[in-house]
Amino acid sequence: MADAIGAGLREDEWFVTGRGRPQYFSEQFLFSDPQVKLEGFEAYCRGVRGEEVTAKTGLEPRLDREKPLPEGAIRY
Repeated sequence: MADAIGAGLREDEWFVTGRGRPQYFSEQFLFSDPQVKLEGFEAYCRGVRGEEVTAKTGLEPRLDREKPLPEGAIRY
């Protein structure tokens, strides 16, 4: 199981893309940190993509492409 989850993290980059693999999440999955609490896998994926922030605040997440990147950073 750990190998399968590790492969999913590397292949789908779900902490960045929000494209998770639902087979690894319980139907009662909850995510919370000091800023947000999300219930369910789909809400979690939308949150990773920034959609939950947009829905609740009306603010659009964006990258500042004009700002120089720190040394060693990669622009996607």
